[in-house]
Amino acid sequence: MGNVTLIGLPTTSIASAQCGSTVLFTDAIYATAVTNATGNKFNVYDVTGTTLFDSIESATASFSFSQLTGYAFDTTYQVRVQVIRGTEYGAEGAPCTITVIKEKPTQPTRVVSNNGVTKTSIISEFKAYPNPFTTTFSITPIEGETATLFYQVYDVTGKMIESSAIAANEIAQHTIGDNYSVGMYLVIVRQGANTQTFKMIKQ
Repeated sequence: MGNVTLIGLPTTSIASAQCGSTVLFTDAIYATAVTNATGNKFNVYDVTGTTLFDSIESATASFSFSQLTGYAFDTTYQVRVQVIRGTEYGAEGAPCTITVIKEKPTQPTRVVSNNGVTKTSIISEFKAYPNPFTTTFSITPIEGETATLFYQVYDVTGKMIESSAIAANEIAQHTIGDNYSVGMYLVIVRQGANTQTFKMIKQ
């Protein structure tokens, strides 16, 4: 007997900060947690969403492409999520496109001109510090990026703890985690076209 899809169950989807992003095949891809769910079914389609590539059921709110077989690197897929509650399956939530890669690309460079003197500068990644942290941590933005920074924080069960948007000129003064309990958290950061994921530990 096949899975029974119940329209009455709540829907969920991949965390918005990960949609449209590029992830390593080993990176965790998180769905927004749903109360009383016993798991999630992640359905992976081709980029158009017309052909089902693979599905995986997880007792948590996350999966990674490394758990699948036959996927291709440097390829964009569409992921939809179904909530599982016991033997019941909810309807698929909103689609999310994700590109999977084997390794991070080499850091790009840009030319900086200062008073007529030209030099080459490496574009930095986000940095989250300190890690581990005891009270709060901060995020260092991409060098020279002026776009608003968005971040989402999840606990180990996949429950979203915090979601916020910070203006570029306020990022340096912004701290995160003051009210968090001791434990590990997943932080997804997006600024402009740049997305990065951190595992942060509060002691």
